[in-house]
Amino acid sequence: MNQKLLLIGLSLLVFAAVIVQFSKKPSETIVAPGDQPAEAEVPSIRGTVVADFEIEDVNGAKIRRADLVGKVLLVNFWATWCAPCLIEIPWFIEFQEKYGPQGLQVIGVSLDDDDIDKVKTYMQEHKMNYIVAMGDEKMTETFSGVIGLPTTFIVDRDGKFYSQHRGLVSKEIIETELKQLLNAPQASLQRQFSLPEQSESALLLAASAPF
Repeated sequence: MNQKLLLIGLSLLVFAAVIVQFSKKPSETIVAPGDQPAEAEVPSIRGTVVADFEIEDVNGAKIRRADLVGKVLLVNFWATWCAPCLIEIPWFIEFQEKYGPQGLQVIGVSLDDDDIDKVKTYMQEHKMNYIVAMGDEKMTETFSGVIGLPTTFIVDRDGKFYSQHRGLVSKEIIETELKQLLNAPQASLQRQFSLPEQSESALLLAASAPF
């Protein structure tokens, strides 16, 4: 209960800040040089591999990190009592429908204190078309800790953190990141199916060496 009250308080503070931010003109949005919005920069986790995890969706199906290899993941920690979270959900429904065929998987991790019936009802009412699971402390630790809601993580096809968004950010920022990752080559597959020049040279030398 204390954890829920803390998350509610933090979420309300974030929501208040977002209202102020969204009242600004679009031209006032600050973007860092390059292709990555300043709000999304998280040097402490970017490029690190997401730890293995296994959770159950609200229907009891197992969701394993290993089964999602090769997909771009949008993992959103939310709750039905979190007002800013509910603003994002229509975006995620749209993203899953639009980019799912290209390899996107949206996962909503509910922190509703095991109130699974309430979450199921909300899913049905809003026609949520992506995976929704009940979160726990282990899951939040896997994603570097969640100190407020909403918190959204973007993971690339190689299973590495790309960005982390604490609080509500614009739909355009998230969609831009998703398109960048969906259009990017998968580094691990490139390494798997292409032989590095050094290794190839070493093999040629070994093959030509006298016995």
